[in-house]
Amino acid sequence: MVVNFELKNIIGQTVPYTAFDKKEELVEVIGNFYHYCLAKDTLLQPGKHYLIEAADGNQLIIREADTKG
Repeated sequence: MVVNFELKNIIGQTVPYTAFDKKEELVEVIGNFYHYCLAKDTLLQPGKHYLIEAADGNQLIIREADTKG
């Protein structure tokens, strides 16, 4: 398994709705901006948090974070 920057520092991070720039289709994670793709059945909604679950090329795959608990 290749360990890269994204795997080591970004995947698994949770980001708030406010980290997204929907116009430019970017998300800010630890001070850097990345293109993103929403996982199936994921919609961006104010007040929600989102989990970065994978990186695919130059895009982060993002789904709604499980906040139950």
